[in-house]
Amino acid sequence: MFCISMIYEFPYLKSGGDSYKPLINVNLSKLGRIGIDSQAFVDSGADVSYIPHFLARSLGIVTRGQPENVNTVAGPKQVYNATVDITIKSSSGERKLKNIPIHIPAAPSKQTICILGRRGFFEEFNVTFKEREKKIVLEDASC
Repeated sequence: MFCISMIYEFPYLKSGGDSYKPLINVNLSKLGRIGIDSQAFVDSGADVSYIPHFLARSLGIVTRGQPENVNTVAGPKQVYNATVDITIKSSSGERKLKNIPIHIPAAPSKQTICILGRRGFFEEFNVTFKEREKKIVLEDASC
């Protein structure tokens, strides 16, 4: 069997002052609805992806039951578990990932950026951070 692995490259995006971050443009969708474009921070230290409360509401995600307590780099937080579809787009093409597990904060917060964590996202790619070149490379790991 022959398989061609797709490679997606993203230049780091400027994030205040002279700082550059591994941010990529994504489209988030739920249940086949029209998606919402957003930026996402590619974070190898995050176990699970995260979307802000306001984006979850805009996508029509309904949170029910009791939130779960999780430990984050910013300290303990209460979150709900859900899934979304995430489409990444680069000059070499796009890739849609379905039913990616996410955390949604139980209470609205000031955070406006999404985080792409290891579960569901990193499992789909070989991820390379090229600091000197200020870019991130995602190589499709499905081959």
